[in-house]
Amino acid sequence: MTEQPSSACRLPFAAWVDSGRSRVDTFCVRTPVNTSLGPLALAFCILCLLTPAPPTWAGETAAFRFSEPGKGTTAAGTDGFRFTPLMDVVVTSLGYYDRGRDGLTDVHPVTLFQAGTGREIAFARVTQTSVRRANFRYQSIQPVLLKGGQTYVVAAFTGGNNDPPADNPRDLIIAPQIGYQGYLFDFGTSFSNPTRTDLFSERTFFGPNFEFHPAPELLSSVP
Repeated sequence: MTEQPSSACRLPFAAWVDSGRSRVDTFCVRTPVNTSLGPLALAFCILCLLTPAPPTWAGETAAFRFSEPGKGTTAAGTDGFRFTPLMDVVVTSLGYYDRGRDGLTDVHPVTLFQAGTGREIAFARVTQTSVRRANFRYQSIQPVLLKGGQTYVVAAFTGGNNDPPADNPRDLIIAPQIGYQGYLFDFGTSFSNPTRTDLFSERTFFGPNFEFHPAPELLSSVP
């Protein structure tokens, strides 16, 4: 039996696995081709070589980024943002602004809504123990797929006296995969799906945020 060490066949030992926060991509084992395998085995090797690997991504992306603004706001209510993904994305965590990066005093409910219907898609409570990345704290959620071209709202509640949202940050950077459509709010002492736009035409208060990555083809979509 003769082997050719210079030739190799890719064997598909595993397909991709998505756990929301990490991914094991397709990998292969390279082995010398046995010239006595026969046509069926050789055809399998050729098929493996021609099978494309699934798409890859490098970590999670925050929808909104900015440096610390000069002030916050103490008004109680719900702040939110309407947005349209420009491609299919998978949201893996919801976040709330941690002014000073020194921890949160209150528990902040953060929700993803489907715009128009107001249907809740994802929910998390962001707390002192939630993971901090930059100037937001994030709570992991069951990954949810948002369809490109559809419109959604992310919203968060603050009681007012503690953990104020960021007041009109001047160096706001919006992830290129996200089409930002404007600020929404509601005053009040309980969480709501914000709908008002009438008072702050030139100001925004950033409490909520979310992290995402581009969507692999095999995840099912939000109906």
